[in-house]
Amino acid sequence: MAETTLPKLLVSREEAYQKIQVQIEKGQQLRDQRLDYRLDSYEELEEARTESKKWSRYNEILFTRLFDKTSITENDYINFAELKPRDQVRGGGRFPPSFAAYVGSYRKGMGSSINSLEQIRACLELYDEPSEAPQRTSSNEEVSDMVQPTFGEEVFIVHGRDEEAKVTVARFVEHLGIEAIILDEQVNEGQTIPEKFEEHANRVGFAIILLTPDDVGASRNERENLKPRARQNVVLELGYFWGKLGRKRLCVLYKEGVELPSDIRGIVYVPMDDFDGWKQKLAKEMNRVKLPIDPTKLL
Repeated sequence: MAETTLPKLLVSREEAYQKIQVQIEKGQQLRDQRLDYRLDSYEELEEARTESKKWSRYNEILFTRLFDKTSITENDYINFAELKPRDQVRGGGRFPPSFAAYVGSYRKGMGSSINSLEQIRACLELYDEPSEAPQRTSSNEEVSDMVQPTFGEEVFIVHGRDEEAKVTVARFVEHLGIEAIILDEQVNEGQTIPEKFEEHANRVGFAIILLTPDDVGASRNERENLKPRARQNVVLELGYFWGKLGRKRLCVLYKEGVELPSDIRGIVYVPMDDFDGWKQKLAKEMNRVKLPIDPTKLL
């Protein structure tokens, strides 16, 4: 019998643990969302499943950054996007499945995917960490320069239900001479929402995340202390662009009082004040990554 070679870590064991832990917590939030006032429509359920597929796809990409082989994704990770919860639900005799059965199946599928992440996290000590990086020389500096990622000049705007904030930010970006990408303004072309999201996310070089108080929530032990917070899909896409673009190419604009993510640090957070002071700060961040801003528009 051939000996199986375990994958090796491409990052430190501590970093891999932290990144997987963040995804576990996000998955739990998606699975348990609206427990206090429950999913109450098929539309809400389909939206939850769509966001969970994005989360699962992000996990697949993350594993390519953490391990040197794809066997983790192929053998150990249960991809929620490949599960078909609705097909697994059966009704009783002549009666169709209840809505509660669909919700239960969704949460069961997410639970399986989360459990597989927890098992991968638990086995991290079995994988070898990368050896110390070699000293840079002029030759490998040239190679490094050749493989630097390239970014587009468009800006992706992640938003919740605050239409006024979305339009205000998008029009300001366009005023600076930069194309603003808002997903629901783009043509579908027969694509699913995750496919459409990924296509446009691949074009951009910067992302603006709008945290607006669209939902309320609290920890399990503080259910009486509900706080305004952004929608779960907004927080999820924040994590997606953090991994894809890096924190220097992100800017979070937030409304007063909204709860900020507790596990995401090192990103620029700018309050959306009533005096438009956020515009100068946002333009500064975009200019810092060399987006082609028209400076005359800031005068």
